[in-house]
Amino acid sequence: MCENMYREQDALFDKGIIEKLELVQVNKKQKIFILQRKIVLTMINNYDMSVLANMKDNLFTVQRRLKQGIIPKKNRTLISGAIICFNEEDNILDCINSIINSVDELVIVDTGSNDNTLNVIRGIKSKKIRLYTFKWDNSFSQARNFAIKKARFDCVFFIDADEILDSFENYYKLHLLFDHLDMLSFKHRIVFTPTVENINTNNKDYRVQRIHFKNSKMKYFGDVHEELRYDNEPAKIIEVKIRIIHKGYSNDFIIKKDKIKRNLKLLEQMILKEPNNKRWIFMYIKDGFNYMDEKVLIDMALCNILINRSDDFNKDNIIYDSYTYDLLGHLCKLYIKTGNIDKIKDIFEVKTVNENYTAKNVVLATGNKKNKPDIKNIEKFDGKGVSYCAICDGFFYRGKDVVVIGNGNYAIAETNDLINIVNHVTILTNGKKIPEFRAENVDIENRKAVAIEGNDNVEAVELDDGTKLKTDGVFVAQGVAGSTDFARKIGALVKNEKIVVNEKMQTTVKGLYACGDCIGGTLQVAKAVNDGMIAGIDIIKNM
Repeated sequence: MCENMYREQDALFDKGIIEKLELVQVNKKQKIFILQRKIVLTMINNYDMSVLANMKDNLFTVQRRLKQGIIPKKNRTLISGAIICFNEEDNILDCINSIINSVDELVIVDTGSNDNTLNVIRGIKSKKIRLYTFKWDNSFSQARNFAIKKARFDCVFFIDADEILDSFENYYKLHLLFDHLDMLSFKHRIVFTPTVENINTNNKDYRVQRIHFKNSKMKYFGDVHEELRYDNEPAKIIEVKIRIIHKGYSNDFIIKKDKIKRNLKLLEQMILKEPNNKRWIFMYIKDGFNYMDEKVLIDMALCNILINRSDDFNKDNIIYDSYTYDLLGHLCKLYIKTGNIDKIKDIFEVKTVNENYTAKNVVLATGNKKNKPDIKNIEKFDGKGVSYCAICDGFFYRGKDVVVIGNGNYAIAETNDLINIVNHVTILTNGKKIPEFRAENVDIENRKAVAIEGNDNVEAVELDDGTKLKTDGVFVAQGVAGSTDFARKIGALVKNEKIVVNEKMQTTVKGLYACGDCIGGTLQVAKAVNDGMIAGIDIIKNM
């Protein structure tokens, strides 16, 4: 009878008719389980299984048990929230309110606040809160490990005092996930990483280690930018679709708490403790990028990338490490910052919405698009205030007000390149929604642009209701970036909206190739394929 019932349930799952539960003769408790099983199976299936390597079989076991109708233990996994704080009177209340309903207790460890932080915490009426004090000893790991010891429940979820847990629905997701993963034999080796999004820069970090099962062998290591280790080895990481908003790296917070100076000092200690661990070098360069002598950082990067500094970049002279590509990316940025473009040689960094990639060669083959919007006078002011490349032309507008026309990730990327140069940016979405984006000195305007006005140069943009928005420049970033957009940003020669290449499909930038519609000629698939083959053969020959 039971077996037949689960067969019927599986049939409903396979057909995607989960809503029609009345077709199965089950009681209320079993209906709830069916819904739970559907959600958890979906969550497990969405994970990147590649990060688990030989652990796949264990997850498949969980899936099989779920398919067989095995109901999790009666008493669900309980979760201890944990916060480390110091002088966070401006942030702590928002942080606590965002997480307290998603955990079963909230352990707060104060490391010596002398402002109003403790009074704010004590003023919150909740039996879930357990407040402790811990003498700061220049180590975030020690404070976090103290919090873990004080946690009473099986799972620990860390959130920083200057962060906010994004959604209440995390409660349901989190508990279901841990209830079922509790069956895994390797559960204590797993660390779950939510998405931490910085509201000031729109940067997202998918590697911040915050959620794990409590175990004596699982401990934080590192004085700052710490990581979880199981039995002194890096833990296995699984990304979870939980969003945390970080607001602690705005300029005023950095100045107020002197965060960068503190971080660099602590990272210097970690480099001395583990000189061969590239993690601390990478974090040091990352934090010091805008605050330290670029020559010092370049030298540090080279020492930790190249086996022999006297030799050039080549595959036999590179120290291969999990942080090598990250260090290469920072090295390229440092060369650009210092104006030493020639030293980048054939190292490229390709940035996408979610990941960054480095490569010796890049082939531009994303076609050619008409990205000029239907706005009066836009061609008239091309090169006279209208631009299609923030990296190329942004410095012409230092300290001025500009407009970005677009509504996707490309527009956001251009805005991020401009906000550190110009005085103010207005994004004109032309009535469309834009991906969630917040930054200082940036406004989002949904009214449609109909005309650009000015004498010799751009002076204003006219909107569809007759309003005239004063501006010094207009940057067009509609849709997604095309091949010519990329070429301009890198410095390759572009004529008449076509990338200039030689017979081998090489552009004027070494290591950069282009093929297909973006180089002109007969706009046919067969030609594009042939161009790509020529570029590929030349790349192989030069490897």
